[in-house]
Amino acid sequence: MERIVLPEPARTVWKSCREQIRALFCNDHERAAYVIGGDVLLAARWGHRRASEIEVVTTNLEKTRELILSDGWRQTEELKNAHAQRVSYTHFRIHTARGSMSIATREPEPRGLERTAVVDAHEETVLSNSQVMNGILARTMEFSGTNAFDIIMAATADPKSLEDALMDSAARQIRMLKRTCIAMNEFLTVDAGRRLLEPTAGIRIDDIGEQAAEILEQVARKAEVRIAREN
Repeated sequence: MERIVLPEPARTVWKSCREQIRALFCNDHERAAYVIGGDVLLAARWGHRRASEIEVVTTNLEKTRELILSDGWRQTEELKNAHAQRVSYTHFRIHTARGSMSIATREPEPRGLERTAVVDAHEETVLSNSQVMNGILARTMEFSGTNAFDIIMAATADPKSLEDALMDSAARQIRMLKRTCIAMNEFLTVDAGRRLLEPTAGIRIDDIGEQAAEILEQVARKAEVRIAREN
């Protein structure tokens, strides 16, 4: 079974929130109705950068809204002064002094790739790299320098996960993301330099948006060939 050590400060955020999340989304004899997702998993698996946010993915919007509106999550010292932000109708974020927890209501795609892992001594269901990359590719409006860096890193660390995610994404969405990477190249480069550890595996922290766009183009071509072959 995979063992995942979350990077700080996301690890501290998760430890302070875990019991409240389990109390809300788990019944006594049922499997947890949430999974751990987000690019924090890539940071944990590849060790290429810090991560200040952990993402909880669930299909239960009612429970998510209950958690945020009840203030029941303010039960630990870490969370007493935290505040909740509604990103959208299906997406909330809890901000703490050290980091944040994102609660997203959606169906992980591609479906069925979730797996059980030991996360800080507890068994949890986690998303696969392909599912995490799929979520990153869908973030056109919230795309960051770390997302661009993850795309570049995926080309070396787990190229199949990026190819799988591209196959599952709409061509129009990928074209929009490539344009975003190029147009926001300067911002993404500055943002990545502020958030990341030292460069990993020879990846340059310059023109990071253009690097990500080039990799998306290359992998999209491979995905198209694979789709044609499978059909």
